[in-house]
Amino acid sequence: MTEKTEKEPIRLSDLQNRDGKGLTCGKCGCRDFRTPHTRRMRDGIMRERACRHCGKVILTKERVWAEPAAR
Repeated sequence: MTEKTEKEPIRLSDLQNRDGKGLTCGKCGCRDFRTPHTRRMRDGIMRERACRHCGKVILTKERVWAEPAAR
């Protein structure tokens, strides 16, 4: 009998390069992603990104921050 293990969620900070720019695939280290699906959500945007090298799929949630209006 095999035991199911729960996977910990991947944080965006875990996928960012050390320079803090862009995503890196956790499986192969590639930085080239395609975005097959984008969905609007109430509080932002959810994108499905797939690594072009190994095919690993990553879901990212992005929030839109509005700048305060100048008076």
